[in-house]
Amino acid sequence: MPRNILSVIFRLRKLMLVLHCHVIYYRNRRARKHSRSYFTSHQRNRQTLKYRVKKNNRSADGDSGAWKRRLLIIRFEAPPPAKKIPHFADLLIKEEGSGILNWALQGLGMLLQDIQTGGDIALSAAQVRIVDGLLAESDSLRHFLIENVVSDEDADLTVTEIIEAYAEYCPLKGWDPKPITVIQRELERLMLELFKTTKSNSIMRTDKDDGKERSHRGFRRVAFRDKEYGT
Repeated sequence: MPRNILSVIFRLRKLMLVLHCHVIYYRNRRARKHSRSYFTSHQRNRQTLKYRVKKNNRSADGDSGAWKRRLLIIRFEAPPPAKKIPHFADLLIKEEGSGILNWALQGLGMLLQDIQTGGDIALSAAQVRIVDGLLAESDSLRHFLIENVVSDEDADLTVTEIIEAYAEYCPLKGWDPKPITVIQRELERLMLELFKTTKSNSIMRTDKDDGKERSHRGFRRVAFRDKEYGT
């Protein structure tokens, strides 16, 4: 085999190893239903990534820019095949090997062109949105508070009202809400950081069952931007 072809193949294999270290594979929600073991692994990897992003994202900006430069997400959104083909990789190599190699070499040429032009893999607008969405989801409570809560000297919010509104907000973004224990742990810190208010145990609300006023945990001097929240 000519030496230049071998060089290209070795570079391609090295590229695949590099990409393997940086790519997170996502299947769509329909595919998750077909494999509980994959779903468990997928969720574990996703939660690990959220934790690692969050751990390095203490301030409003944090290291999200560094994560954005390093993440390349490829989603496999086609449904799984109705019938699994045994030893499918061997069949592909036997019947389509030359075409796959040509396709890979064409992609390598496009990649090298990207690197020559911009120094890195050029992402489409859709790919950028996917990465931005994942980073935002890892800090979803902060995004919810910034978008939906405002300072108001004459208002207050209970912890329950904030959590319920956050639970409505996440599905609209296509995000999974954080666990309740995580929300309660992060909320006090974020409210102090964003609105300079500390938690109070004497936010008064009228009980819907008996009409009596009772004290609740919450925050003073804040309100929902959308007044329909909490009603």
